[in-house]
Amino acid sequence: STSINNAPSLRVKPEHKMDSKTKNSLFSLFNLKNHNNKWFKKNFTREEMTHRGIDVCRPCHSYLHKVLSEKELGRTYNTREALLQHELIARFVEYQRSRG
Repeated sequence: STSINNAPSLRVKPEHKMDSKTKNSLFSLFNLKNHNNKWFKKNFTREEMTHRGIDVCRPCHSYLHKVLSEKELGRTYNTREALLQHELIARFVEYQRSRG
């Protein structure tokens, strides 16, 4: 698995196994609504906000939206490593991995 090292266009594959019926989707770490926000414009380039994302399975994609707001994602959890530091997300990923 590859990690995001502040490379704006790097996509990361999930680490848990997926069954053949589950497709991965690109999860954007910066919601389009935040692209014109002053704080985001000051701290990230347009390219970073447009291209930084991770490939995740549909259950993980939905769970990320359920647990974190769009601003929390962009400001605090904008890398794979940061997402995995969040206790609920780390537990959910482990759960998904155990399901095989």
